[in-house]
Amino acid sequence: MSGQRIRVEVTDQHGTVAEVFDPEDLRQRLRPRQRDQLGALAGGLVRDLAQVLGRGEDDARAVAVAQLMRLQADEAAYERVAGRRGLLPL
Repeated sequence: MSGQRIRVEVTDQHGTVAEVFDPEDLRQRLRPRQRDQLGALAGGLVRDLAQVLGRGEDDARAVAVAQLMRLQADEAAYERVAGRRGLLPL
């Protein structure tokens, strides 16, 4: 998948969040050991989540990505609101 970007959209009752990932850019920014550690961590998360959900790893991976994106969206929303209220510098 070299040179291709991945667009991920997650929609729930709060709205839609989208993110574009460039796997090649991420690969270049991480050292080989970091990539290995990140891969092992993600693999363990997906396996454990699949077991808890009683579903396959593809479903578990989708749930994990959706949750991470929702957390990112919540953080961005918090920063926007706090910035408007003068609690955080914009």
